[in-house]
Amino acid sequence: MLLTLGLVRTAFALDIPAAVAPGSEELGRLPFRHYPAQEYAQHAQNWAVAQDPRGVVYVGNNVGVLEYDGVAWRTIHTEGRTGVRSLGVDANGRVHVGAQGEFGYLEADARGELGFVSLLPLVPEDARGFTDVWYTLPTARGVFYLAASHLFLYDGTSVRVWRAQTSFHRAFLLDGELLLREVGTGLMRLDGDVLKLLPGGEVFAERRIETLVPWAPGEGLLCTRDAGCARLAGGTLVPWPSSVDSRLGQAMLYTAWATRDGGVALGTLLDGVYLLDREGRLRAHLGKASGFPSDTIYALQQDRQGGLWLATENGLVRAEIESPLSYFDEEHGLTGSVFGLQRFRGELHAATHLGLARLRNGRFEPIEGIAGQTWQMLDLGSELLIANIAGVYAWDGERLVLVRASSQPSNSLLRWPGDESRVLVGLVDGLASIRREGGHWIDEGSVPDLPEHARMLLADRDGSIWIGTQ
Repeated sequence: MLLTLGLVRTAFALDIPAAVAPGSEELGRLPFRHYPAQEYAQHAQNWAVAQDPRGVVYVGNNVGVLEYDGVAWRTIHTEGRTGVRSLGVDANGRVHVGAQGEFGYLEADARGELGFVSLLPLVPEDARGFTDVWYTLPTARGVFYLAASHLFLYDGTSVRVWRAQTSFHRAFLLDGELLLREVGTGLMRLDGDVLKLLPGGEVFAERRIETLVPWAPGEGLLCTRDAGCARLAGGTLVPWPSSVDSRLGQAMLYTAWATRDGGVALGTLLDGVYLLDREGRLRAHLGKASGFPSDTIYALQQDRQGGLWLATENGLVRAEIESPLSYFDEEHGLTGSVFGLQRFRGELHAATHLGLARLRNGRFEPIEGIAGQTWQMLDLGSELLIANIAGVYAWDGERLVLVRASSQPSNSLLRWPGDESRVLVGLVDGLASIRREGGHWIDEGSVPDLPEHARMLLADRDGSIWIGTQ
C-alpha cells in the first residue's frame, strides 16, 4: 500500500471545523467493575491490556504480566522482573510482551502454565541498551517491538533491528503495515526493510501523533492533542471534528481504541475516557466523576464480550460500554428518592422527596421554588403540572406557579376523560378537581365522601375513574 499525505499540510494547517453538536446527553453512569491492586496483589499502575482467543485477559503491570481467567489472578514475571509496557496477541493466540529493557512472549510449560520467554539473546549486543518497549505489534511478517531507540522485528527465528536517528515516538498498524513517527523526521512507513518518510509526513516531525486506530478498510483515524482527529483515507488526512476537540489538549490525549459499534474510545492522562460515536458525538465520559478510581488512562482494550478494559494509574476497570442500562445518582446531581419521571418539552424531569429536577447536559438541575416530597407529574403540552406536598404547581419550563395549595399533600394527577381543561388531584385525604379557564387554574373543590388516600388515578375506556388507595 502506497500512502501519500499530499493534503496533510492543508488539513492540519487550518483550524478544525467547529465541533459537531453533542449526541444524547441522557446517558447516566455505565455499569463498571474496578479491580484494585489489592485484588490482584501487585502494583496499582497498569500499562497494557490484551485478550487471547480463549478469553483470558493479560495486563501489563509494573511488576510483570497479570493473567486473569475471570476468577483468579496470576503474575508472570519477565526474566529481568521488570515492568511490562505493551502486549500483543498474534494470529496463533500467542501473547507477546514488551517490557523495560527486554521483550519476548509467553509459552506454556509441561504443566500448562504460561511463562516468559525472553528474546533478548537474539538481539545483537550493541542493540541491547534500549529501555521501555512501548509497542508490541504482531503482523503476518512477524512481531514488531518498538522502543525509543530501536525497532525490532521477531520473525520466529531471528530478530532484525532498526536504529532511530533521533527517537521513535509512536507506532501503529494500518491494514497490516507498520507506520511509525520519528521525532524530527515525521511519519514513516516500513517499506520492505527500509523506513521511508511518507510524502507529506514531515508535518509530523515536530507535531505529535497520539493515536492511530483502524477506522474502515484502508482507513485509519489519526488523533493529535492540538488539532483534533482526522481520517487517514486514500493517502490524505480529512478532518474529523468531534464534540471533544477542544478538550484533547488539556486532557492530554494518550491512547485510543476503535469500538466494535463503529465509534472510538479516547483515553487521556487527565480526564478519563471519551466515548464517541461514528459522527464524533460524545456518548459518555468515563472518569472519576462517574465513580472510576482514576482519570489517568494508559491503555484501552475492548474484550470479545463487549466490555472495555482500562489500564489506569489505580488498578483496572472493565466498563460495560454496550450496556442498554445506565444510572444516575448524586454524581449527576440527582439527590433524594425518585418518585416520578416525566418528559416535558423534550427534557426529562424527576420528582423526588426533595423537590423537582430536570436533566440537562448529563446532569439533573434542581428547579428553584419547589421543595419537599414531589410525586406525580402531568404533561399538558403548554405546561407541566406537579403534585407536591404543598399542593399542585404549574411549570412552563421557565416559571413555576402554585396553582392549588392544600393542607394535605397532593400525590396524583389525571386529566378528566373528555374534558381537556379539567384535572383530578389525588390527595392524602381525598380527591379534588381543578379546571383551566381564561389562562388561569380554578379550584373546583374536593369530591365529597371520599376520605381515602388517593395515591393513583386511572381513566378506564368507558370514562370511569379508578382510584388506587393506601
